[in-house]
Amino acid sequence: MSNSTAMLEPSIEAMSARGLATLHQEAWPAQWEYVCGNSVFYQRKFGATVDTALPLNRIAELPLTEKDELRDSIEQCPPFGDYLACDPGRVVRLHRTSGTTGGPVNIAWTQQDAGVTARVGARAMFAAG
Repeated sequence: MSNSTAMLEPSIEAMSARGLATLHQEAWPAQWEYVCGNSVFYQRKFGATVDTALPLNRIAELPLTEKDELRDSIEQCPPFGDYLACDPGRVVRLHRTSGTTGGPVNIAWTQQDAGVTARVGARAMFAAG
């Protein structure tokens, strides 16, 4: 039984496009600062850009990250690579890709990461019925 109007988190799922854009704009500076301040991988990859306050509307200017770059990072700095942006002691869960297109990639999650992933997955499954 599917109810197309039912929502798991209406405050997010029913948000207007303008409200969602505002939420993104407000959250982006802290995310950018955190990644640039805590990930050696992205400090190296983004170069001098990490020292600037990059607005969200310029995110497309950043280079994409290829899975091979993450694999190389893991090989050089096991087990999480130097793209890890938190203290390894905060890692509570490990997601490991299957490696079907190359070697597997370890993705370390903090408690907060695991919670966000669970909520997003739950919303997707709820929406699917």
